[in-house]
Amino acid sequence: MKILFYSILTFSLSASAQNLVPNPDFENVIETTCGIDGDLATSIEEWENPNLATPLAYYTSIDPTCYNYQPFSTYPGPIGVKGSQTPHSGEVMVGLWIYTIEGLNQRQYVQIELSENLIVGEEYIVSFYTTLADSIEKGANGLGAYLSTDAPSLASDGVLDFDPQVVSEEVIMEREDWILVSDTITADAAMSFLTIGHFEDDASTSLLTNPTASGKPGTYGAYYFIDDVSVELYEDVSSINTHIIDVKVMSAFLNRNDNLLNISLLDEQEKSSIQLYNAFGQLVYTTDEIVEANIQIDMSGLENGLYILKCENNKAVQTLKVVK
Repeated sequence: MKILFYSILTFSLSASAQNLVPNPDFENVIETTCGIDGDLATSIEEWENPNLATPLAYYTSIDPTCYNYQPFSTYPGPIGVKGSQTPHSGEVMVGLWIYTIEGLNQRQYVQIELSENLIVGEEYIVSFYTTLADSIEKGANGLGAYLSTDAPSLASDGVLDFDPQVVSEEVIMEREDWILVSDTITADAAMSFLTIGHFEDDASTSLLTNPTASGKPGTYGAYYFIDDVSVELYEDVSSINTHIIDVKVMSAFLNRNDNLLNISLLDEQEKSSIQLYNAFGQLVYTTDEIVEANIQIDMSGLENGLYILKCENNKAVQTLKVVK
């Protein structure tokens, strides 16, 4: 993900905000499948595949000789196993092909109807976790989430030509850990469907070679595991006085090389407090009554994704959005 900062007016501190995605972790299973083929709609509750390409569910609780057993399937072939991974949570995850062979423009998607429509004008945090299958040929950019009022569909295995509101512009090459793809959106319609996948054609896709690719049959292209999907209301913090919120009290930048978040307080005479929250509103760093002009927060131990940096003194409150 790109390293970005944005000044924002409100942010979510609620770790218990309602997730509008039913079965967000794919744990509610209709029928466990074993093998290469499987219809997502008949195996995982609530989820659909909107085109004719079928995503595959992966389980840690099935026979290890099954192709879709994880983390270390002993499936003997002839199709090569995509890679070994445990779900981000629970026992189930899904896998998506977001690029296959150049020029074929083949894509897999997962789609779900939200538990309630988005409210026009409200802000929402949209997120999901992903990781590159470690035996696959390439990594690709463009994996994203698209919210819509109607359910997109296509009578082929091709590209759904829409503009996702949340997208990874950089190629995700992480193969061991899970990467959080997350951003905030403002609902401009009563959106009720969420679709995750790749929405650009092959010619518009950036690719990188995966150094751990196995080279076995069926491991071409770019393939990603998906887990823990979320759409949550971006709730206001009631303690913030909105008429002073846009006053600037700090500047900050994240050093890409050492993952140190460098913060400069603009008013050294005012005692300040600083908090850092993740995309789910959970506090990951806090300190009170800072008087130094410059401080650093080490983010090297934190997962990649969206964070909210808040600085408050007696005069004002400022927040910045940080994407690691």
